Amino acid sequence: MLKVGETIFIPKYGAGIITSIENKELYGKLYDYIVITFIINDMKFYIPKERINMYNIRHISSKDEINAALKIIEEDIDEINNDWNKRYRGNRRKINTGNILKIAEVIRDLYYMKDNEIMPPGEEKILEEAENMIVSEIMLVFNLGMDTAYELIRKS
Repeated sequence: MLKVGETIFIPKYGAGIITSIENKELYGKLYDYIVITFIINDMKFYIPKERINMYNIRHISSKDEINAALKIIEEDIDEINNDWNKRYRGNRRKINTGNILKIAEVIRDLYYMKDNEIMPPGEEKILEEAENMIVSEIMLVFNLGMDTAYELIRKS
């Protein structure tokens, strides 16, 4: 069971801290909500306790997992799938897993495209989303500010 103060990760949103567990009335019925504050945008997210399993919540990554993800981002690649639709769907699937190593692959591939000036504008949003997810974990695990965390992933 999740507890106040616990650090967690939710795919599509990133890392956050459970700030409270609150009771709220909705349509005449009382519900328990887990309140999560996300690191990147200070957004509060209310999840009904009874629906918590639908969100694929996991604990934030370890330092070793983050370091492994940073190594993936730094890897060189020789080619990229030219089919925009397949690439987009594949990247979206990887992000939705919440697996930090898969998200790092998305960043690596999109950095390659950006560096070679072949990234379509639609994929810039995916890159931003993937960066935010990893940066939020780096901030919590290494206790770094946002700018420093971005520098870690963009130095490659």
